[in-house]
Amino acid sequence: MDKMFVFTMHTETKFYDKGDIIFSDKGETLGRVLRCSKIEIPSEKIFYTYDVESTKEDFQRLENGEINIWKVKEFSVFPCSTFYYRG
Repeated sequence: MDKMFVFTMHTETKFYDKGDIIFSDKGETLGRVLRCSKIEIPSEKIFYTYDVESTKEDFQRLENGEINIWKVKEFSVFPCSTFYYRG
């Protein structure tokens, strides 16, 4: 089995569903959504978390602010705490 590189992205607005492809604001393919979850914090706010299959290089470019995600104004990215495997 082959381990996949996956990062987690948080947004306050729902943009994608499982299986959707994410592009950069420069038109580059960044990855595929493996999981999308709605997180509700009572009396605070709602946000969405996505696990995205991608590359370490693209994750680092997003993390460093070198590129942005198309149509997503505000987001944050983190290393994914779930391990995904192809197989």
